[in-house]
Amino acid sequence: MKKLLVLMMLLVCSVCTFSLELKTKETRREDRAARAKAKAQAKEKAKEEKQKQKTAAKEFEGQYLKATNTFYYVKDKLVLPNKKVTYTLNDQTGLIDGIYQFMAEKYGVSDMDLVTFKVSGTVSKDGVLTVSKIRNYRIPEDKLYQNGGYIDGGYIPTTTDTPGVTVQPQGSTEEVRILDIPSIGPNK
Repeated sequence: MKKLLVLMMLLVCSVCTFSLELKTKETRREDRAARAKAKAQAKEKAKEEKQKQKTAAKEFEGQYLKATNTFYYVKDKLVLPNKKVTYTLNDQTGLIDGIYQFMAEKYGVSDMDLVTFKVSGTVSKDGVLTVSKIRNYRIPEDKLYQNGGYIDGGYIPTTTDTPGVTVQPQGSTEEVRILDIPSIGPNK
């Protein structure tokens, strides 16, 4: 009887152990599947992050010619120093036309003049610079200083913009005061 009881206990223990091993194997498979799924999701997320980094806006400073819609950019890298790159410009802001209109009215800038822009945007594979933000622009100096400004390396002052000079009205008995002001200009 004792032997039979011992055999029954051994049989019950082996069945329990076998069923536990089956459950353990199933949970291991499920765990492996869950880990593989999580790893695949992490890879996908990393791929999306990398794609976002590629499309992140970059800052470019170069010259823009409106007549040909071309942006000239000098790429300064260690491998290829001062590489000149041209892009076709796609303005999402809509401000470039307004800036050119302002410069045309105020300074006589035409579509054939190169204007320096500092912009933020992305470059597509086909060479199109999509501008998302205009950070700064610079009017061409030859147009900026055409009237009463820097011409031929010297400064030509007008009576309204000369500091320290008091203009005497005609017929007035007051004395004219002229202060000694150092010369102003780009080369001095």
